[in-house]
Amino acid sequence: MARRFIDISAPLRNDAVSDPPGHNPKIEYIDHQQSLPQILPFFPGLRREDLPDGQGWAIERVQLTTHNGTHLDAPWHFHPTMNRGERSWTIDEVPLEWCLQPGVKLDFRHLPDGYVATAAHPGRPEVLTAWMDGAVVDENDPIATDPDLDLFDERNGPPYSPEFLARYRSAQVARNNAITDWVEKELKRVRAAGFSDRPFTVMRTWADPRMVDPTIEPTHRQPNMCYAGIPAKANRSAHGIAAACTLRSWLAMWSLRTAQTRAEPHLARITCPALVINAEADTGVFPSDAQRIYDALAGTDKSQCSINTDHYFTTPGARSEQADTIAKWVAKRWR
Repeated sequence: MARRFIDISAPLRNDAVSDPPGHNPKIEYIDHQQSLPQILPFFPGLRREDLPDGQGWAIERVQLTTHNGTHLDAPWHFHPTMNRGERSWTIDEVPLEWCLQPGVKLDFRHLPDGYVATAAHPGRPEVLTAWMDGAVVDENDPIATDPDLDLFDERNGPPYSPEFLARYRSAQVARNNAITDWVEKELKRVRAAGFSDRPFTVMRTWADPRMVDPTIEPTHRQPNMCYAGIPAKANRSAHGIAAACTLRSWLAMWSLRTAQTRAEPHLARITCPALVINAEADTGVFPSDAQRIYDALAGTDKSQCSINTDHYFTTPGARSEQADTIAKWVAKRWR
C-alpha cells in the first residue's frame, strides 16, 4: 500500500507563538549589503566592487530552544531518569522509526463534550499581572522601583498587611495597563514609519506575594519559591514570562485590556460537564485561580478537587492520581 506523508511542520518565525511564552525563536535577517563587512575580510584584497552588483550573502542567524517549531520532546527534556531510574533518552537516542509510523486519527465527535482544567491559571494577562512586580516605576530601568511597594523589602513583609496587598495588587494592574498604553502609541508610531512591529522587554515578573508569603492562600507549596527559584533572585534575572515581547504579541497575549487570552469570557460559554483540579504544592498557580475557573464555568455539572503535587504533577504517584481522578469523573457520566 502506498504511504502518504502528511506535513504537520510549522515554519520558524520571530512572531511564532511559543510555549512557554518568551521562548520564541529569534531570527536575525542579514541582507546582501549588511553582510559585506563580514564577507570582505574573508578574502584578503576583496573589494565591494569585485562582487556581482556589489552584493554579498544573505544570512539568517537563528537562536532556538528545544520547544521551537514542530518538534518531538525527548524523555531527557522532561526528567533525567525514566523507567524507574534509567537514564532518560536524549533526542538522538529516540528510534527514528517511531517517527515514521502510520498515523492514527481518533474520532470523538459522537461522544458528549467535557472540560477538564488541571493546575490552570485564569488567563495569560491575569497570571502575568499577578506575578509582575508592582513596585516598578520605569519599564526602561528595572532598578527603578517604589520602596513602599517593594515586595522584597523586609519593612513591608512578609507577612504582608491587607493594606499593603491592596496597594500592591492595584499597582500591578496599573503597570499592565500602562504598558498597554505605551504599546498602543508605539505601534501607531512605528507603523507610520513603515514597520509592522518591534520587540521590547518586560522585566521583574516573579513577584507574586503568594510566592513569598505562605500565609496567603496557604497550601502545601514550598515557601519563598517560584518556578524560576527564589523569587527575589528570579525577579532580578532576564528570565520570565513576557520577558521578550513584540508590540503585537503584548496586545494579543498579555494585555488585560486587549488580549483574548483571558479565560473567564470563554469559560462563560462552556456549559458541558467540567472538572477543575488544583495542584496543592504549586508555586505559581494558587487555590483562588482554580476557584475563579470553577466559578466562571457556565455549566451546572461541575466538580472541583485538589491533588498534593507541584504544577507539573511530578511528585511520585501524582500523575496516576490525576489520571484516576479524571477517569472516575468520566466514567460516572459517560460509561
